[in-house]
Amino acid sequence: PYSDKHQIYWLQSIFQKMLPKSIDRAPLSRMNMFGLGRFAVIKLVKRYKMQKLCEMLKEAQELGVEFYLCETSLKLLGLSVEQFSSDLMPKWCGVCSFLSMSERSQITLFI
Repeated sequence: PYSDKHQIYWLQSIFQKMLPKSIDRAPLSRMNMFGLGRFAVIKLVKRYKMQKLCEMLKEAQELGVEFYLCETSLKLLGLSVEQFSSDLMPKWCGVCSFLSMSERSQITLFI
């Protein structure tokens, strides 16, 4: 009994609980080391007066970078585009659309 609009499948709710609440709380890499790796990177970012991730994303968007979310991944994780930061304004697309767009683009990063 799965409905896109009214009910979240129980596996999707588990995924949602595992995801970070915001981009500022996300682990920075696989070298998280129980939070120590994240703490060290944040300390270095402050020391060298580098931009935070959310600031870099905003600047990239101002420069014309477009962000696309994978429709399949969104559905599997029980997420929607509305759950993402309104500042980022990501678009969504399917795999075929993404491949078609990436073929014509100068640079494509798939994360």
